[in-house]
Formats: sequence, structure tokens, C-alpha cells
Amino acid sequence: MSKAKLPLKIYILIVIFLFHLLSVTYESDLYGNIFSPIVAFYSSYVIYSSVKKRAQKETDLTWYFLFAFTFLWGIIDTLWLIYDSFLSIDVNDTLIPSLYTFPSIILAGLVLCVFGRVHKKWNKFQLLTDITGIGIILMILIWSFIFSKTSMRYESSFDFINTTVYMLSDFIVLASYIVFYFSARKKKTPISFNIVFLGILIYTFTDFYYAYLDLTETYIANTLIDSSYTLTCMLLALGSYFRSIRPIKDISVKAYDGLPYNYGNSKKFQILVVLPILVLLYPFVGWHNFLMILIIIGVHQLTSRYIQISIKTDYLLKKEQHINEYLEQAIQEKISDLKLANKALEEISNKDGLTGLYNRRYFLNNLDELINDTSCSKFALLYMDMDRFKAINDTHGHEIGDQVLYSLSKRFTNHCKENCTVYRIGGDEFAVIVKNYEDTSYLYDIIDSLLKISEFPIKIPPYVFNVSLSIGISKYPKDAKDKGTLLKYADIAMYEAKISHNNQKYFFFDSDLSEKVQKKHSLEVMLKNSNFDNEFKLYYQPQYRTSDNKLVGMEALLRWIHPEEGFISPADFIPIAEETGIIFSLGEWVINQAMCQVKAWNQKYNMDFQVGINISPLQIENSDFVNRIRQKIHDEDIKPEWIDIEITEGVAMSSQVSMEEIFSGLANIGISISIDDFGTGYSSLSYIKRFDIDRLKIAKELIDNIAEDKNTLLIVKAIIMMARGMGLKTIAEGVEEPNQLEILKVLECDEIQGYIFGRPVPPEIFELEHIDKTTLSSK
Repeated sequence: MSKAKLPLKIYILIVIFLFHLLSVTYESDLYGNIFSPIVAFYSSYVIYSSVKKRAQKETDLTWYFLFAFTFLWGIIDTLWLIYDSFLSIDVNDTLIPSLYTFPSIILAGLVLCVFGRVHKKWNKFQLLTDITGIGIILMILIWSFIFSKTSMRYESSFDFINTTVYMLSDFIVLASYIVFYFSARKKKTPISFNIVFLGILIYTFTDFYYAYLDLTETYIANTLIDSSYTLTCMLLALGSYFRSIRPIKDISVKAYDGLPYNYGNSKKFQILVVLPILVLLYPFVGWHNFLMILIIIGVHQLTSRYIQISIKTDYLLKKEQHINEYLEQAIQEKISDLKLANKALEEISNKDGLTGLYNRRYFLNNLDELINDTSCSKFALLYMDMDRFKAINDTHGHEIGDQVLYSLSKRFTNHCKENCTVYRIGGDEFAVIVKNYEDTSYLYDIIDSLLKISEFPIKIPPYVFNVSLSIGISKYPKDAKDKGTLLKYADIAMYEAKISHNNQKYFFFDSDLSEKVQKKHSLEVMLKNSNFDNEFKLYYQPQYRTSDNKLVGMEALLRWIHPEEGFISPADFIPIAEETGIIFSLGEWVINQAMCQVKAWNQKYNMDFQVGINISPLQIENSDFVNRIRQKIHDEDIKPEWIDIEITEGVAMSSQVSMEEIFSGLANIGISISIDDFGTGYSSLSYIKRFDIDRLKIAKELIDNIAEDKNTLLIVKAIIMMARGMGLKTIAEGVEEPNQLEILKVLECDEIQGYIFGRPVPPEIFELEHIDKTTLSSK
């Protein structure tokens, strides 16, 4: 059901019905006669407007039957109103009561129309069994409750024919809808059908009850029985409305899994509903009729069981035959396709689809061949990567990026010498193999040529792109004698060219690089074998409030003191920890240590110091980062406001994860968030406004020049004013000189961190030099 509110017309319909119900309850014939046709006419309006607006053409006829039913009922009720309330004529002496036969005929036509569409997708034997069983049970019940308790005397043949048609129509409607509802084993009935089904059930049961009252001459107009008729009109209107807001496909269009809709086990809840009803009916129908009903149900279940097995068997046989035919055809097609595919693969397997260069697969195979080829005494591998190509893709799209790659690859092909082979490894990475070169100067010529042809502008209207290359070179067999090592060394040299500070665009792998790689490898081994508790330690640098020079917190800084190598700079081991994934466990250790330490200090001194914890980008991009922080705070039983998560400005802007969600999650916990090194990167108001942050840490590079450079002073002043206007705190990092401190106080910077107040020190020294002094001065 749609969660949208019901429209006004539905509420109006319900109110009109309630007025009719009140009129009947308080025995007001006039108002009962007035509101009855109003309910019917308004129901017909709701049905017509709902179906006309959104119904599907192939199912409109069903709902127009319901419109005809309610509209005709309104006409007949209007005639009743005129004769009874205005002309004061006894309606029973007119033909008006006989007119109520026509709505029943309309409903009978409706169910026969529905069966006419549906029966083709139903198993006829099961349908016939259901109709027979339900029809006989209904006839027994009708006879037991109506005909056996009345004497059927008619004044004229017209009355007999009218009553016969009237009750036969109701019987067809009731039996058909029950068969349709209970036999749809494979189809979940929609809410619109259920509402209409309920309305028709109420109508037919009311009609049979009216027949009983009429035969016993005890019917009284404008009683609750008439409210049952108006309730039917309202339910039919509600069903049409729900059908219009949630259209369903005609169930005769498509069968489930190739099986008929009346295939499957009977719905269990139907049995649970029917059995108690049968038990309640026992005193009214008599033991012989009750026994007959049970026998019919039993025979029906046994027959249905046999039919269902037959349906399944026939379906499986046809399905197996169809599958066999399909498999034979599919095998023939696959054989033909494989032949064509193998032929095509021979042509394209060695070429890159975009550039036409040899691809990575052919490149690796060619390396193996050259290493194993005794006629090739030496060759050089040039591994190339385009600089800042990602920016082209991100800014102009992959289609433009592909055209840039294509243009550059054509230049490589046209300018490379005979003993050079060019490959596209993937993305913006290329490789060149130079076979049997004379000397290193020959390689320099090739490298120089590659760099020059890449620097010419690439014109892709309306854009012009200037690209550059980073090249790493390894030589066989001088540098390595196996493919893996040769590739690794070329990649290392290429990466060194990318990060080169003197703008050198190529590097040969040599002893210096080898030593650097070895040092990195040694650090990696030491890091993997390190004992965090024995080798690592958190140092703390104080953070003071400028207004009163009071200690407000500290930043936790990681230090590695190796038992053999001594102090190792974070700048050396942090990148390795991030590359190897050790940063996750190391970062967890830092967070645990910092939380435990700030908890111990705050509980010991009854303070609310805040500890700043630096977070690696990889930790942030862990999808479970916020939940892990939340769990640690809960496990350690510490206040969230004691924790300040420091994230660099660049990470906040370039992270692949949604930083809005990260910051919002941390803020919801109650943790403070600081943007570290603010002022040296993006410094964009857009992301500050977008993120839920608490504090800006002004970068040391700005503080260093604040006393000498007016422009830097203006920048710092603007940052502080902007932060204050946005309700953010500011803290200056790297404050070392008294004049810097005085300037920051004048600018009303909130907090200070730097050597002027203290260097990073171990926790025991920090406690002695800062916390003890703070607590003593406050007494």
C-alpha cells in the first residue's frame, strides 16, 4: 500500500457512509433514504475518476462493471427515496424492489468476464474441481440457512422468475469470487482485489440474508442491512482507488514459471479460517449436511492432490523436452561462436583496444621470450607514466582522456626506432623495450625523444592539453635477470622520477636507488617485526589557551625508538606503514594509548583535558572507522569531549569516502574534529561550511612568517576572523617566538601550540612540566 495520505474524496465518501449508518442506527427513514443513493453515486464517481485516470486498458472493463453496479444502485435507491419519502407510496407495491436484481446481474457479468480472461492460464481440471466443491458446499449452506427454513410462495410467475434470477446471480458471484480467491495458489492477491472481494462477500451474504427476510416477510427498510449495501459500494470505491495508485498487471497476461495460477499447495491460512467456521456452522446445518461438507472437502483435497501431481509431471516433461532442444541448439551456436571467437582472439589478444599498441599480456610474454633468447644479449626496459592524467579524466571525462592517450600512443609509434617496441600496460602507463642497444648514450637519445614528443601540445578541439612523462629505466642483465625484479626496479625508478624535487623526469635504477630501496625494505621488515609496546611511545605537546595561558589539552605524537637503530623519524616509517597496511594496527595502538592516557590524567586531576590524535587517510577510508571509535570510547568509559580527531586539510578534500558522513558520525558521538595544517592547502570555505568540524589548526608555515610578512599576517587574521564568524576555534601550530605569541593574542587566536610553551615530551615529563604546574596555579 502506498504510504501517501488518502485524498479528500475518500474521506468524503467515508463521512457520507457514516451519516447513512447514523441515520439507520437512529431509525431515520428520510435521512437513510437520502444518504443511501448519495453513497452509491459518490462511490461510482470515485470508481470512475480513479480508473479513468490511471487504469490499464486491458483491465478497465472490470472496474467499469463496478461503476455500473454502484451507479445503478444509486438510481434505484433514488427511486426508492422518491416513492417512499416524497410520494408516500408503499415501495413494496411497485417494481422498485425487483430492480435490485440488476446490480446482482452486473456483478455476475463481472465475474464471468474475469473468468473469461483468466481461465486460459489456469488448469481446467483443477478449476472445475474447485468450482464443483465450493459450489456444492455453498448450495448446502444456502439450503440449510434459507430454503429449509422458509416456504417459498409467490404471488406471480414474475416474482418467481425475479427471485430465481436474483439468487442465481448472487450464487454465481459468491461462488466465482470464492473460487477465484482460494484457487489462486501461485498469485499473491493485491490489496485492491482483497477490498473488492470483501465488498462482494458482504453484498452477497447481505443479499442472501435479505432473501431470507423477504421470504419470511420480516424485512424492514432502513435498517443495518441497508448499511451493508452502502458499505459494499464504499468498499468497491476504495478498491478502485487503491488499484489506481498501485496498478497491477493483468493476471491473465503471464503465468509464473510456465505453470498455471492454480498450481501449488493450498494457502495454509485459508484452511485455518475455514475449519473454525465449519465447526461453528455444525449446529445450524445439521449433522448430515455437516458430514456431507466434510466428505466434499476430503474428496476435493484428494482430487486436487492428484491434479497437482499431474500438472507438475506434465510441466517437468515439457520443460525437460524444451531444455534438451534448447541445449542442442545452444551447443551448436556455442561451437560456431567459439570458432569465430578463437579467430578474433588471435587477432586482438595481443593488441590494446584503444591505442592499437601491444598490450600488457603481450608485453609480459615478450619479456619472458627476450630473457630466454640467447641471441638477445641485453635490453633496456623503459617504464613510463603520464603525469596528472587523472586530472584530465576527472575534469573533461574519460572520452577526452582516451583521445589524449590515443594521440600520445601514435606519437610513440611514429618516433620510436626500429629496435624499440612500445606497449600500453594499462591506464596511463606505457612501456618501451629497447633491444641490443649500443651504449647508455643511445638510451639517453631515446628517452630525450620520448620526453620531447610528449611535451608537444595535444589538440582535441576545443581543448589543448600539455602532458609530461615520468620514466624509470632498468637494464637486463645488469640490474636484474628475471622479469619480476626487472619490472620492480623500473617501477621504482619511475616513481622516483614522479616525486623528484628537481624536476628530473627520468631515473635509471642504480646503486643509490638500490640503497634507498634496501633501506625502505629494512624499515619495512623492522616495522613488521616491531613490538608496539616496547618500541613505540606517544609524546605529548601542550596546547595553551591564549586568554589566560591555561593548559587545555595536548597533541599525541608517535615516536619510534628502535632498540638497535635508535630514533626513527615518522616521516620515514609512516609512509611504509601505510603502504604495508601496518598503519591500521599501529593507528589502533595510538588511539588506545592516547585514550588511556587522557583518561588517567583527567581522572587523577579532575580535569577535562583534550588530546589530539592524528588519523591516517587509510584509517578514515576504513568503512568501520566511526563505529570503532564509538566502541573504544564505550569500552574505555571516557568522555567523548576528551578526544580531538585531527585530519589534514588535504585528506578532508581528497578522501575517496564521504567526509560529510565521517565528520557527522564523529560529531554525533561528541568527539571534537580539527583540520590540521590549515592554510597551506585548499583553505576553501565551501568544505568548511559542508563539514561538521570544531577547530582549525593554523599551519606552522604561516606562523613562521607572521611577524615579518604582512601578507602572511593578513592571511592568518582572515582565517581567525572567518573561524570566529563560523563558530570555530583556532589554534596556532609551531609558535616559537614571543612576538609571534603577542601577535596571535592581539588577533584573538584561541589556543597556542609550539616550542614557546613546550616541546613534545614523554607522558611522565609532560605531567610534571605542564599538568602539575597547571593544577598548582589553579589552587
